[in-house]
Amino acid sequence: MKLSLYILEDWFKQHQYATSSCITKGEANLVAFQISSQPLSSNIGRVCPSSIITTELDNHTSAAIVSGTEYILVHNTTLEETLNAAYEAYEYYYSWESALLQKITGSTSLQELLEMTHSIFNCPMSICNSRGWDYAMTNGEGPYIHPLREEFLYDTSQEAAPATDRQSFLRNLDDVNPVVIYSAAHKCNVLFANIWLDGERSGAIVAYETETPFTMSDHQIMTVFQNIITIYATINKGILRSRSALSEYLIDVLDKKQPRSYTISKILKYPNWKPSDKFIILCAASRKSTDSIFLNRLCDDLEAASFMPQTFIYDNKMVALINLKNTPDRTSLLHDIKKTISEQMFCWGLSHEFYGISMFAQFYPQACHALSEALLADVPGKTMRETAVHYIREHCSDDENLQALLHPDVLFLIHYDKNNHTLYANTLYWFLLFSCNYTDAANRLNLHRNTLIYRISRIEHLISANLTDVSEREFLLLSFMLCKEKPATEKFPSA
Repeated sequence: MKLSLYILEDWFKQHQYATSSCITKGEANLVAFQISSQPLSSNIGRVCPSSIITTELDNHTSAAIVSGTEYILVHNTTLEETLNAAYEAYEYYYSWESALLQKITGSTSLQELLEMTHSIFNCPMSICNSRGWDYAMTNGEGPYIHPLREEFLYDTSQEAAPATDRQSFLRNLDDVNPVVIYSAAHKCNVLFANIWLDGERSGAIVAYETETPFTMSDHQIMTVFQNIITIYATINKGILRSRSALSEYLIDVLDKKQPRSYTISKILKYPNWKPSDKFIILCAASRKSTDSIFLNRLCDDLEAASFMPQTFIYDNKMVALINLKNTPDRTSLLHDIKKTISEQMFCWGLSHEFYGISMFAQFYPQACHALSEALLADVPGKTMRETAVHYIREHCSDDENLQALLHPDVLFLIHYDKNNHTLYANTLYWFLLFSCNYTDAANRLNLHRNTLIYRISRIEHLISANLTDVSEREFLLLSFMLCKEKPATEKFPSA
């Protein structure tokens, strides 16, 4: 790694040396150091008495490190001590760069590379793709850790360029990096560097300033890290081209691969989720084409939805993991899904809810099965609840042993209706389904409440069951659901 006088001066300051300097360009070109009173080649730092550089200090125990016309004065130290400290700095940064370069050819994750650089910057950092999803982040506390929405502004030394979210913030910085800018959302400066892949911006590295302001040394070290991550992205093109570190983790789970070394708790920091949260899985497929362009657009639409899912493409399907704390209730979620997903272009399936992200692989097949049912029936979408009810009814109704165990009053009312042109079985079914609430059941049956009260009293005279008994009501309702012969819903059912 080539060092600059900026990096060297920071190193000396961090190690409690008193310094002063004259640095203008601060180019990173130093790869060796030598005690000499004569000028040296541009990549060798000359270590000499400070009196050779300036007469302001009449102190023979001070040394200077010179590169071209620039220099650092290191006070109260000998030439040998200064030389050894300079080589110690070089060895430290060279070892860091070499370790990163060795790691990128293996199965290293972005999280590991970021952790290795965290020791250099000693401030919160993240790596995200061009959509703004975080792939890796360091630990940290405070407002600078990834708010849900961001509003970035250039610092006052540049023209104001407001951005309402991270995506537009990233777009605004296509040609400027590394750069220090102010983040209003984080209430601090951030040091930002783009990651390029095949001529396009595929991601970014962001470091968050805490108590210590960023320096030119940080800029130069960030440039080194940016180049290494660009090499990593080129070797592992699929990484930053997918949607997030979470989607990468979930795809590994579905492919039954060993997940990479980062922990799921760290991955879940950006969406502010916990591994034990309540989740649900949504799968969608194109009705007419498997073109991934349409699915990617659907991912964009869903990510802008109020329930804020994490989306990715897998097996020609759009997959969305939804944290149910982002939606008021299941009914609201279904409404938002129907509003967001075009029924002309896509079919979708929704799994049961489940606790714990570790259960993802077990519930993913449910979403796929519900999607298959929707495609087969040519309807916009199916939930696993609808699919499960249909499946249970169909399979149980074929079981003759089970049919013989059903409540006898159910079959009696169905046959009574056929013979007497009544609708008592259907009335009792909905009355039980609405927990014996007369008002709700009457509204569902489109009856006056008093009419329903009269019907229920007639039914009670006809059957043997006691409707005030909770277990009896439960047995009746379950028998209605599993009965092969369904109640008539018309006034004059056919015989």
